[in-house]
Amino acid sequence: MSIGWVDTVKTSAAKELPPVCHTPSHRLDKRSSQASADTSHHVDASGSVDRKVMQALEKIGILEKDEEKGGRRITQAGQRDLDRIAMSTIETEEEEEE
Repeated sequence: MSIGWVDTVKTSAAKELPPVCHTPSHRLDKRSSQASADTSHHVDASGSVDRKVMQALEKIGILEKDEEKGGRRITQAGQRDLDRIAMSTIETEEEEEE
């Protein structure tokens, strides 16, 4: 699933390459494991990139506006997609290990 320039844009001025493993929606998945970050090189990400990514995910039905709390949340269809992709990735990794 390609959402345009999001596939190639860097997430921060401090980054040399666009993200490879994690998708922006991964940041929203509260069930995902939290990876530790090297804080000695911390640079804030561009708000514009985050905002445009969220707008693109909302446009394709992965996110929706949360009227009660404000902001956005993952839709049921979006959560199903994330779960399906995660299971597919796990199955692929298990097949490669064999």
